Amino acid sequence: MGLTRRLAGDDTIRGPRMSARGPVRHSHLPLALALLVFGVVTAASVESALARCDGHLVYAIDDTYIHLAMAKTIVNSGTWGIWPGQAAFASSSPGWTLFLAVLRAFGASSLWMPLVLNVIAGIALLAGLDAAARRLLETDRARSWLLVAAVFVMPMPALVLLGMETLAHAAAVVWLIGLAARANDRTEGGVHSTTGTMTPPPHRTEGGVHSMTGTMTPPPRRTEGGVHSTPPHRDAVTPDVEAGSFSPSSNAPRLITIGVLSAIAAALRYESLFVVTAVVALLLARRRRTLAAAAIVGAAVPVVAYGLFSWAHGGPWLPDSLLLKAQPPDLLSLQGLMLFLADKGLPALFAQPPFPSILIVLLALLVLDTWRRPRLEGESNGWLLIAAGAILLQIHLVNFEWMYRYRAFLVVTGVAAGAFAWSDTVRHGVLSGTNLRQPWPRYAGFLLLAAGLTFPLAVRALDALTRGPRGSEAIYEQQYQVARFFAASGSGPVAVNDIGAVAYYSGRFVVDLFGLGTPEIAELRRSRSFSTADIARITRRAGVEVAVVYEQRFTGATSLPSSWTRVARWRSSEAASVAHDTVAFFAMDREGADRLEAALRRFSPGLPAGVTVMFDRDGR
Repeated sequence: MGLTRRLAGDDTIRGPRMSARGPVRHSHLPLALALLVFGVVTAASVESALARCDGHLVYAIDDTYIHLAMAKTIVNSGTWGIWPGQAAFASSSPGWTLFLAVLRAFGASSLWMPLVLNVIAGIALLAGLDAAARRLLETDRARSWLLVAAVFVMPMPALVLLGMETLAHAAAVVWLIGLAARANDRTEGGVHSTTGTMTPPPHRTEGGVHSMTGTMTPPPRRTEGGVHSTPPHRDAVTPDVEAGSFSPSSNAPRLITIGVLSAIAAALRYESLFVVTAVVALLLARRRRTLAAAAIVGAAVPVVAYGLFSWAHGGPWLPDSLLLKAQPPDLLSLQGLMLFLADKGLPALFAQPPFPSILIVLLALLVLDTWRRPRLEGESNGWLLIAAGAILLQIHLVNFEWMYRYRAFLVVTGVAAGAFAWSDTVRHGVLSGTNLRQPWPRYAGFLLLAAGLTFPLAVRALDALTRGPRGSEAIYEQQYQVARFFAASGSGPVAVNDIGAVAYYSGRFVVDLFGLGTPEIAELRRSRSFSTADIARITRRAGVEVAVVYEQRFTGATSLPSSWTRVARWRSSEAASVAHDTVAFFAMDREGADRLEAALRRFSPGLPAGVTVMFDRDGR
C-alpha cells in the first residue's frame, strides 16, 4: 500500500496539479501582468504622440477620421456617407462606423472615444487569449510569455493609436477560434465528434484519477451500510460540468455565441470571412453541422444586410474601400494570371514577414502531431488548423497591409496557435527538453532555428514601439494641417485624395479623387476607366476651388488636368503612416492661384516646425 501511494504521489507530482475540475490554474497573475504591460506601454505611446503633436490627440492613420466623419454625418443627417445627402460607401468596417454613430447619438462624441474603445477591446482580447491559455498551457509562466508577447508582436499599443476597429476585430476572432477549436476534441459532452453519436460517460475510478482524461474524481458515495459498488448514475445527455465539457443540453448557448461572434467579426472586418471559412471547414470535418451553420449564418447576416442597404441606395454590395484596394484579378488571360501569381500566393507570403515564420512553425507542428494523432484532434490542433487556414486564404486572396491594420489578427492567432500546439507536443512526449538539448549540436541548431524564426516578430515588435507615435506625427504634419488650412481659409468645395481629417474638421464639401467619398469616381475606378477628363469634369461640376493631392498618384491616363496650376508644396519631416511625404496645392485657374498663394502665405507661419513650405513662384 505504501509503495502504491508513493507511486501515485510521484505520478501526481509529474503532471499538473489536478482536481475534480481538471488542471488547477487559478492564478490571475499572467493576465494581470499582461494588462499592466499593455497599459504602461500604451500610456507611454499616447504621451509620446501628444508630445509630437503639440498636445493634440491625432490618430496615426487618416482612415480613423473617415469613420468619425461618417458617424457625424449619420447622426446629423441620417446619410450613410461623408456629406449630408450624398450616400458614400467609404467605410471598410460598417460595424465600427455604425457603433461610433450610435455612441455619438447618445452623446459620446469625444475625439478620445475611439482610443478608449480600443483600450477596452485590448483588454477583451487578452482575456480571450488567457481563457484559452488556461486550458492549453501548462504553467503560469507560459501564459505570461504568450500574453506579453501578444501585446508587442500584434502590436497592441500602436493599434490603440490607430483608433480603428482592429483590436475589437481581433478580440472577436480570438474568442471565436477559442470556442470553435474546442469542437476538435474527439468526444465532448457525450457526443462523438466524428460520428455525432451519443457515448456513455467515461469510466471513473474509485476516488482516484479519471481513466481517460487524468482528472481527479471524488471517492464513491458512501451509505450507512458501506460503499456503493458503482458510482451514482449519470444520464448520458447530462453535461459533465466538473470536466468542463459540453453536452446537447448545454449546446444552445454555444451555438448562439458562435453565431454572434461570427457576426461581430464579419461586421468589423470582411477579412473575418477567411477565419469563418476555416472554422466552418473544421466543424464540418468533425460533423458539428449545427455549429457550422451557426457560424455561416452569423457571418452572413452583416454582409448581406450591408449589401442590401448599399444596393438600395445605389451602391455596390461590398464597401468601395474594399473593392478599390482589392481589385478582383483577371484570371481569364495569361497576363492577368501571371500578375495574380506574382502579387499573391507564395511570392507574396515570403515577401511579408512575419508570416513565413509563423506558417513554417504551424505547419511543422501539424506534421509532428500527425505522428501521434493522424486525425489531428484536440483543441490545440483546432487552433493550428484554423489559424493556418485563415493565413493561407488571406495571403492568397487579399494582399495589402497598412500600419498593422489588416493582418494583426492573423499574427496574434498564429502566435497563440503555435504556443498551444508546442505545449501540447511537449506534454505528450513528441518533443522534450532532453531530446532537444542532447547532443549539443542539435541544441545549438535548434536555438539558431528558433532565433531565425522569431527574428521577424522581434523586428516587428521593436519597430511598432515608435511607429504608432510617429504615425500620429505624420498625420499631424500633413492631413491635420491641410484640414486646419481648409477650415481657416474658406467654405467652398475642395478636392483631395485623403478625405478623413479634411472631411471631419474642415466642414467643406469634399471631392474624393481616390473615390471613397465620391461614388461616381469609385465606380469609374472600379471599371478602370477613370481619366484626366473625368477629374476635370467632376471637379468643375462640383465647383472645386482648391485641390490637395499626392502628385505621384496621378500619372498617365489619370494625370491632373493641365489647366490646374500648382501653387505650393508641403513636405513633412515624418511619413511613417502617409503614402508620401509631400502634398501639392493646386488652383483651378490663374486667378484662383493668386488667392490660394496669399492664403497659404498667411497660414504657413502657424505650421509645425517639421513642415517645409515650398512656393512654386519662389522657385522661378
